[in-house]
Amino acid sequence: MIRIGLIFPLFCLATLTLLIPGHVSTSELEQESIIYEEIYGRVSIIDDVIHEDKTIIIGLKINLKEGWKTYWRHSGTTGLPTVINIEKIPDMEDFKILWPRPEVQESDGNISLIYKNEVLIPIVIKLNNKNLPYLFKLNADFGVCKNICIPVKKYLTFEIKNSKISSKKDALENALNKVPKSSSDSTLGNLRCSLNTNVGRSFLKFSAKLSDSFFESWSILEYGTDMIALLKTKKYISDQKLFFETAIDRSQKKYLFIDKSKFKLTIISKDKSLLFLGCH
Repeated sequence: MIRIGLIFPLFCLATLTLLIPGHVSTSELEQESIIYEEIYGRVSIIDDVIHEDKTIIIGLKINLKEGWKTYWRHSGTTGLPTVINIEKIPDMEDFKILWPRPEVQESDGNISLIYKNEVLIPIVIKLNNKNLPYLFKLNADFGVCKNICIPVKKYLTFEIKNSKISSKKDALENALNKVPKSSSDSTLGNLRCSLNTNVGRSFLKFSAKLSDSFFESWSILEYGTDMIALLKTKKYISDQKLFFETAIDRSQKKYLFIDKSKFKLTIISKDKSLLFLGCH
């Protein structure tokens, strides 16, 4: 066992070239976004959607030119994480982003959680009723990197006019198949966790049953919106179970009272992924 630091650096200052605009209007930001797209690729919405009762599924599509990459909801030890928000409208109850499994890239001692070429990120929007049409505004903040890194702000407006089945249903279903499957849908059981204190220091210990197919993989531990551990799964497997521990900084108020339901453990390999929600 080794101790895992609580928070990894969110971006690499050595390679990041900041191109964030100053205090400019939304139209100017949109114009700059179009200019950036000439460099790295294109961002769009699949707005022909799947409707189920009061639920809408759309897709945020990022097409990247050769050699460019963008990042998962956590970027790893370098890069800029992707943040997506849909502005609240009266009939919208909530929305949920279903992140496809990222690729793990190791370079010069850094570990990045990335997407290359094309990624389609499904977003589920829950409505209070079905009074079509609806006009939505989506904001996305993300980084794109090649020889330099560019932070991008993208503003997209899209309208849902009717309740027909999407003509791009296959693309959305393919993206949904790349979202980590919940452990509750498998026979693997739950993520186990316990808090131990030794000589004034506190440690969280985790264990989870795994299959052989996840030996060549990475494990990402989150608490709420924070990534608190990123580790190579194989190093912590014994008898087909994953065991690891992480030190808890008790000086940080949000870690003084542990809410076990806020833990998420995502395990990703090249062609598979698994998600544990909460621990017991």
